[in-house]
Amino acid sequence: MDEVLVFARDEVPGAYAYFWEDFNPEEHLPDWALEMADCNFWDWLTYDYRIKGEKLLIDHYLAKAKVLSQLERAVLNKMKAATLSLFEVQQVLPEEGLVLEDLLLGGQYRVTEKAATRHLVNYDLLAARLLEIDGHQILSGGVYSFPTRDKAYLVGEIKKCFKAYLKKHPGSSLRDFLKAESILFKDLWIDHFLKPFSPALTTSDGEPLLFSKAVFGFSERDRVIDGLKMIKGMEPTEEGFFQWFQERQNDPVRILLGTIAIGESTLTLECVSRERLERGKALVLGGLQEAIIHKADMFKDPVKALRERDPEKPAPESRIPKEVEKQIQEEFLRKHYEKWLDEKIPALNGKSPRETVKQPRGRKKVVDLLKLLENMEARKQKEGELAYDVSWLWERLGLEKE
Repeated sequence: MDEVLVFARDEVPGAYAYFWEDFNPEEHLPDWALEMADCNFWDWLTYDYRIKGEKLLIDHYLAKAKVLSQLERAVLNKMKAATLSLFEVQQVLPEEGLVLEDLLLGGQYRVTEKAATRHLVNYDLLAARLLEIDGHQILSGGVYSFPTRDKAYLVGEIKKCFKAYLKKHPGSSLRDFLKAESILFKDLWIDHFLKPFSPALTTSDGEPLLFSKAVFGFSERDRVIDGLKMIKGMEPTEEGFFQWFQERQNDPVRILLGTIAIGESTLTLECVSRERLERGKALVLGGLQEAIIHKADMFKDPVKALRERDPEKPAPESRIPKEVEKQIQEEFLRKHYEKWLDEKIPALNGKSPRETVKQPRGRKKVVDLLKLLENMEARKQKEGELAYDVSWLWERLGLEKE
């Protein structure tokens, strides 16, 4: 393999510019991705690049190499046939390997890959190239990692590109297309860095999440505090602070709509949506009337606020013991997912998981959603964060893991 790479370096000096086009990895990729980018370039060059649009690099090497054993030629011929495909991790076998499902060409493979088991979790997505050597499936070296949430999008984009390819190359198989156009995986991969994902964050009422603050002025503090106590849903928590709750019929869980802090001459109402802030302002102004004057509103996008957070500033240390914090989180999430089973989910076309799973087409959507949840929790656990086991949702919905 090393000899092939040396041969590649000498034979195709313009391949790097062809592969990356006007994209500069050093400018756009984080440090952790640069090594992966370099490895993927050499993988593409070795396996898929056709010199002058004709023969593969390996063909040229086979023609020029003077002394090659029968085994070496057999391995090189296997390398010639190998192609990138999109895989979903079905099982991680610690310090042994992976069980991968090919989402494009079909089939499930047990792959001998010890190092990857330390980083991957179930339902991760990766574009990779498998080679069978001595009866074992191994990864060729180049790997593109993708977010699990993009599974349907990636499969759809690749199939759409294949359909366009067939117009120019009728009769080609999907494998032919993946071999000829493997650079497509690079394009899909760098899209995540050029167009970073921005989640559509909403409140429990479906309103866009937006950190919202209203500031009021007053002259009589006691009058303001007494007036707030008379407003339905406003509850004092400690000196100078109130919480604003909404109670729902037939639902023991109350929704926290906002918080109020009272200073010497100002009152600050904070909510997590513009709509809630407007409702809160109307309540405060209506309940306190002439006792208070609205001064200003301020808004901040939560994603922007997260990006602007100082990475050097350590997060405040929790005073709650880890064991207790875990119990509180598990209880909260158990209740959350119990309700989630019957909630209207936008990703399920406004239907609940329990409703959707009754439809043959809907079952696949629910399965993909459960895989995403498991993947997120497994990733948390891998990174040392508190994680929650959502595996019970499969049984509750009458589904078997695929």
